[in-house]
Amino acid sequence: MKTETKRKLLSIFFPERCPYCRDVIRPCELYCKECKDKIPENTYKKKISGVYEVMSVVPYDDIFKDAIFRLKFNKLEQYAYPIANLMAEKLKKEFEVLSFDVITFVPLHPDDLKERGFNQCELLAKFISDALVIPYEALIKKTKKNKPQHTLDRSKRQKNVEGVFRPKDKRSIKGKRVLIIDDIVTTGCTLSECAKILEENGALEIYMMTFAISRPKTT
Repeated sequence: MKTETKRKLLSIFFPERCPYCRDVIRPCELYCKECKDKIPENTYKKKISGVYEVMSVVPYDDIFKDAIFRLKFNKLEQYAYPIANLMAEKLKKEFEVLSFDVITFVPLHPDDLKERGFNQCELLAKFISDALVIPYEALIKKTKKNKPQHTLDRSKRQKNVEGVFRPKDKRSIKGKRVLIIDDIVTTGCTLSECAKILEENGALEIYMMTFAISRPKTT
C-alpha cells in the first residue's frame, strides 16, 4: 500500500497533525498553512571540511527544531513522511536533473538502533527515495559506539567520529553518484566522515542533504 493512501485511511481513526505545530490537518496535507508560510523559500548551503557542500531546508530552531525532536525522541515516526517530502520538493527545485544513482543515510550503531527502534535518517531517505523514484540503500554501517555529537563542543566532534564508520558493501558504492541524508547538520563532522568512507570506496560523486541546519548563535 502506498504511503499516501495508508495515511488517508489511518486518518479516519487517527487525525493527521502538522509536524511543526501539531494542529490537525486534512489527510491530503503535509503541514498547516500557517507553518507552510514559515518554511524558507530558498535552501541553506554549508561547506564542510572545505570540500563538501551540504544543502538544508530549514534552520534548526523554533517549530522545525520541535518537529525533529518529536520525530527522534518522542518516536513520532509519522512525521518522517511530511519532512521527507519537503526535502524531496527542495531537491527537485535545486537540480534540473536528479542524477543520483542511490540515496543513502547516516547510520546508527546497532545498540542505538535497538534502543530507539528506528533510524530517523533511514526513514527520511526511504520516503525521499519513494518521492524521487531513486533507489535507496544502506551503504555505510556504524561499527563503533561513540558519544552523541550534541553532547560535545565543536573542538571534540571531529575526533569523536573518526573510525566509527565502515562501508557496508563496497560493490554498491563504486562508481555511484550518492546522496547522503541526515536530519541535522551542525559542524558537519559526521557527514564528512561518511563522505570519506564513500570516497575511499570509489563513489563517483557525493551530495549531501539535511532537513535542518544549526546556525551559529549571534549576540
